[in-house]
Amino acid sequence: EVIDELKCKLQTSDDQTSKLSSKLKTLEIENKKLHERVVQQEAYSRRENMIIDGMTETENENCEARVQEMFGRMGVGSCILQRCHRIGRRPDKTRPRAIIVRFSNFGDKVKVMSQGAKLKGTGLYIKDDFPAEWAAKRASLRPVLKVAKEHDESAALIQDKLRFKGTLYTTQTVQNIPLSLDTIGMKQS
Repeated sequence: EVIDELKCKLQTSDDQTSKLSSKLKTLEIENKKLHERVVQQEAYSRRENMIIDGMTETENENCEARVQEMFGRMGVGSCILQRCHRIGRRPDKTRPRAIIVRFSNFGDKVKVMSQGAKLKGTGLYIKDDFPAEWAAKRASLRPVLKVAKEHDESAALIQDKLRFKGTLYTTQTVQNIPLSLDTIGMKQS
């Protein structure tokens, strides 16, 4: 009788554990989806932003005037900006802080980004402002992009994915790309 009672309690505990385990898996999936949506929203809110790196920093500078001057040298002309300022604190004076620029008009940003090649050799660099998660994924995909461009000139990083011959690859699926990735330390499956 005691053994039957203990078996019943054990079965009840097993059933509860199974239900909780199932619920935990469901919540983990929902949490992952919500996190991805938050990152997607963050990326969307940053789409009018651009980061400029390498511009010398001076005391009491007018960032917007310096950025507009750079746009003029690029042949873009003046753009309407919402905000323009240095990012972070200045830990040392050896390296200038990056400048973040928020455009009022997305078309102006596209126009500036399309002229980015004109900065080659100046020590100035422009790039999109991506969430940290996307930036890390893009950094890990960049070596693969270099190899992919040798086989498909249209290969490109699209948000946090690599487009190669019309197919999008993520950091989890990039090993399936039809290229030999041995030279960059990625295992071909």
